[in-house]
Amino acid sequence: MEEKPIFLCKRIVCPHCWHEFSPDQILAISACPDLLGDIHLGKFEHTRFLPSHFNVQGQPLDSRGYVCQQLACPHCHLRIPDILLQTTSSFVSIVGAPASGKSYFLASMSYRLRTLFPNEFGYTFVDADPLMNMRLRNYESRQFENENQNAIVALEKTEAEGDMYNSVDFDGQPVIFPQPFIFTLNKIDAQESEKGIRNLCLYDNAGESYIPGSDKADSPVTRHLGKSQAIFFLFDPMQDNNFRSACHDYSDDPQLNSSQLRSNMRQDAIFLEMTQRFRYLRHLSATDKTNVPVIVIVTKFDIWQELLKDAPHPLPSPWKRVEGEPTSRLDMDTIQYVSEYVRSALLTFTPAAPAMIESFSSNVLYVPVSATGCAPEQDPETGALGFRPGNLNPVWVEVPVLYFLHLKKLVSALE
Repeated sequence: MEEKPIFLCKRIVCPHCWHEFSPDQILAISACPDLLGDIHLGKFEHTRFLPSHFNVQGQPLDSRGYVCQQLACPHCHLRIPDILLQTTSSFVSIVGAPASGKSYFLASMSYRLRTLFPNEFGYTFVDADPLMNMRLRNYESRQFENENQNAIVALEKTEAEGDMYNSVDFDGQPVIFPQPFIFTLNKIDAQESEKGIRNLCLYDNAGESYIPGSDKADSPVTRHLGKSQAIFFLFDPMQDNNFRSACHDYSDDPQLNSSQLRSNMRQDAIFLEMTQRFRYLRHLSATDKTNVPVIVIVTKFDIWQELLKDAPHPLPSPWKRVEGEPTSRLDMDTIQYVSEYVRSALLTFTPAAPAMIESFSSNVLYVPVSATGCAPEQDPETGALGFRPGNLNPVWVEVPVLYFLHLKKLVSALE
């Protein structure tokens, strides 16, 4: 007797095109090697179809009787990881100027969370789809699992096109969609009814994607803003003249002097363009304030940390163990008072930035982050700046995700 699979989500949001649909609309991807050709993805892709035949395990069968193990969105036909059909997903948009450090931040953040979550918070933090996260895993390996700890490693910047995007054909018109990084959190040692599985979809766009006019019908690469439950805004102090001038008294980091590491795009212009798209997608007026949290990730903290007058050095741990409990709790008092120190520094050196951000959202947190914890060095062969894996010591890269998951009631805080 054929039995259809049971999906636990009543409504599913495609992580590629953000189309919302019911589980009975999900497409299967043919498994037979001969069943090639898809109306939206081209002649070399396996056929997508609405399944009508299933085996006794509830798996769909293609027209040749092959068991189909992969599923696809009914709108864009791109593959959707099975776990997204079984449990809820949260969407986070990552916004920042070119050279603000997004690639380094993402690699450090994901690597630290993989190792931190099981020991400190009782969750696994794993790839929902290894293929979709392959680029990020490669970044992690090059930096944190490199056999040559003395090699100078440089990560590529986020591009506005390439392997991080998928092209879908709609009636002869190619449309470009971004590919997210998707992680799954699964609570360890919980009862079946308390498993608390969640998916986290992160969207990393090149800064060029926020040039006015770049969001078009054939390239809607930032429309995840319409679904995002938080915005991570990377603010790079090294792209601000006042910050750089003040840091010369404390640091000789080459990033202070290298004009190649600064963008010709203003950070405030990128943020303002993001807010306009956000409001348009949410049907808000130009003056409406949102309560969607904006986590301002102030990067390259190892360079400017001395500017945080009277702040604790080094930064204290943002979580603590509670006696008698198997896992840690987030120390929100510490996170909030460090946030206030960072906000004060921004008000001193670039007062327009916090004013602009706080006029957009009523829920703003400022987090100092160093993805590397050390200064880059120049590769003698290529002349490019990079980091030696053996010197890496990331600072507070976990905090933005931990704070967001606390807001989602997945990570507990000290009472």
